[in-house]
Amino acid sequence: PIAFPAEASAPAGADLDALPLLYYRARFPDCAGPDIGIGGQAVSCDFPGYSMSDDWTGAGFVSNGSRHSIVILGLKASTNCYYCDPAEPDPECPVSPAPEECRRWCNESRGYHGGPYRRQVLFYDIDELAAVAAGSREP
Repeated sequence: PIAFPAEASAPAGADLDALPLLYYRARFPDCAGPDIGIGGQAVSCDFPGYSMSDDWTGAGFVSNGSRHSIVILGLKASTNCYYCDPAEPDPECPVSPAPEECRRWCNESRGYHGGPYRRQVLFYDIDELAAVAAGSREP
């Protein structure tokens, strides 16, 4: 999440200051390269278990009595494979032939595949995000 000041009088198209409250870096090649983590190799990502195939598509604010959270919804990939044809070497593919864990999820469309996918909901405590906004905690 990114915080913006409540500027009701700001004209349309005005630049507003923004404060990142929470983010995860995707560093190349340690965390954002093709076939990272396949075969159990170690990766260096800010987000635990990150995969290029993760798909975070929704967010919201939830409250239950005195407890409040921001939730992020999405699909979590269980592998991180770039499509490669296991039958023929391909100079565009970083790993050829593809490792066995990647072959099950490949099709004729190139790109990352991370099946099987599972739904995941991430909860973030708004008090911790408020501490970032106040400057007493890092994003």
